[in-house]
Amino acid sequence: MQTMASREFNRHSGKAKQVAQTAPVIVTKWGEPEFVLMTYAEYLKLTGQTQETEKAV
Repeated sequence: MQTMASREFNRHSGKAKQVAQTAPVIVTKWGEPEFVLMTYAEYLKLTGQTQETEKAV
């Protein structure tokens, strides 16, 4: 997992998305974790959902 400051994330969001293809990226604010960027497929696995379940909502 890689960590990225929110300022860096704002300047280099494309890089963050590229890194998130292989592992979640933690975005920090004032040195504390605030957000996690991950692929949608990884999110679905984490929540135990499938794309079909998500579409039904």
